[in-house]
Amino acid sequence: MKSKPPIYRSDASDGMERRRLLETGGPRPSPPPPGYRGTRLAFLGAIAGGFAHEIKNPLSTMAINLALIREDWQNPQTAKEQRLLRKTELLEREVKRLEEIVQTFLSFARGDHFRFELLDLNDIIREVLEFTDAENQNSRVRVLADLRSDLPQLSLDRNHLKQAILNLISNARQAMPNGGELLIRTWREGDSITLEITDTGVGMSPEVRERCWELFFSTRKGGTGYGLPLTKRILEEHGGSIGVWSEAGRGTRFTLRFPIPESTREPEPEPETPPPAAVVETTFTEVPEKKSKSKKKHAQ
Repeated sequence: MKSKPPIYRSDASDGMERRRLLETGGPRPSPPPPGYRGTRLAFLGAIAGGFAHEIKNPLSTMAINLALIREDWQNPQTAKEQRLLRKTELLEREVKRLEEIVQTFLSFARGDHFRFELLDLNDIIREVLEFTDAENQNSRVRVLADLRSDLPQLSLDRNHLKQAILNLISNARQAMPNGGELLIRTWREGDSITLEITDTGVGMSPEVRERCWELFFSTRKGGTGYGLPLTKRILEEHGGSIGVWSEAGRGTRFTLRFPIPESTREPEPEPETPPPAAVVETTFTEVPEKKSKSKKKHAQ
């Protein structure tokens, strides 16, 4: 999506021609006109929208007809009918996956609209944890939340950020097929807030870790490979960043950082007397904040 017409390129493929023109006093390539990039991206976004529309229509028709066929074979009586039902359900899953891929392509091509407002990051995390609570329990994943209660509000898009956190928690759960622990922590570091999501799952090899941000790259059977790239893009739209540490057999830790807006940027409170952590009425465990010991020491 970031390529430009050959007249504006500066890579090695046209380097010799550039040098020849400069040495002979020929014309220099003109810079892109003002607004060129934005206009071109808008044009490509329009093409992508038409492309997605033309594909989604027949996919939707296929999904509806497959659902009707599945209803007809809902109570299979013979081995042949059972095979037909399984094949129908398989096709339904593949159609749904294709619809998700098309939608993701469209989102990357045109860019989603973000609506930022001052929000509490911890509140959004709790909403996602409550939403995923049943799935985590069924997967025997124990969630520990250590959320600092003295954090300033951030400029966030609620829906997009919930999607990003949901992607990471879903990945963590899938990385722990036999159950495990998921630790979620927040704290302040200078002028930014850090969110850390750590699992005790299978981890990633160095090769997979290097490629995990690539669009449509996935090592999981049936995976679409757009969860992490989309999460990374959401963090970048927030002016933040995301990093990953992982080791095969030990687990994975994602570290998300968000800038604190100047309007809510106050001096950090003294670490000796942090306010108590809020109590959340869900089955995940929220770790209470530990009060630091006083710096004063008794005379010996």
